[in-house]
Amino acid sequence: MKNVGKRPLKDGAQPGADASISVGDTQYAATDLSEAIVYTFLSNANNSGKNVGWFLGDVINPGQVVQQIQVWEVPAEAKPTAIVFASQQEEAGETAAVEVRVP
Repeated sequence: MKNVGKRPLKDGAQPGADASISVGDTQYAATDLSEAIVYTFLSNANNSGKNVGWFLGDVINPGQVVQQIQVWEVPAEAKPTAIVFASQQEEAGETAAVEVRVP
């Protein structure tokens, strides 16, 4: 994930409830199981020194690239069309979202 904007994005790549996957008009949010899987992967990655956008307070500066791991439970035949990451911007009081289209 790369911040291609002009402002730092605080907590910009948070997994879990702030990320969903779209399959057509249907969106799937994380479940307790998928959040547990993500937590394990990201903890291991962070402990091994990998640059992951995850922990509360992380800032993704313009031009910075971070790795993101996310797990969703969707039907096996589903064909995802987009992934949406959202982040609350405290100073502005608004939600910023990044939508990644899946070809």
